[in-house]
Amino acid sequence: MFDEEGRLLPPFKEGRRHEKAECFTGAAGTLDPNAWRCIAGNEILDPCWYKPYSAPDNNVVACVSSPWDRNTVILETPEWRGGSFDPRPTDKLTQPWTIEIRNPFKHKQNLHCVWVQGTGVQEINGMRLDWACYANDQSSTRVTGYALGLLNRSHPLNTVLFAPAGSSEVRDAEVTAIWP
Repeated sequence: MFDEEGRLLPPFKEGRRHEKAECFTGAAGTLDPNAWRCIAGNEILDPCWYKPYSAPDNNVVACVSSPWDRNTVILETPEWRGGSFDPRPTDKLTQPWTIEIRNPFKHKQNLHCVWVQGTGVQEINGMRLDWACYANDQSSTRVTGYALGLLNRSHPLNTVLFAPAGSSEVRDAEVTAIWP
């Protein structure tokens, strides 16, 4: 997220800034052990990354909703609300934060899929709708469909099951990129 001087790495840029925030645990949406879950106002921001220790003013955090979201939320001097940082338990999220897949219903369309956090996540045939998938990027509010179940890593090309929004039809989709 940042270079050693504390500047946002391209293509990321500051979208908005909060002067008062709290970070309280490791991120729930990514497997990255350096990512944090923070609150600014009424908003939960996850994942967030601190500037490196070598950077001037290193008590700044940058948060993004996906690797495709170029507008970061900057949190100035966030307070640590937890005790000492405890790494995530092994029973927590074991799936990637985001994936890019080829839409099996429209073969020329790539989809950006972001892990769905929180409770009340829907299921199809007993499988959790793990990633919400968008046609262009997550800034679109219209979900194209959902990737569900575990990634199939048993072939040279990883696959995942995909269902279009509003449908119970499920097909294998090729995974073209993974962000932990």
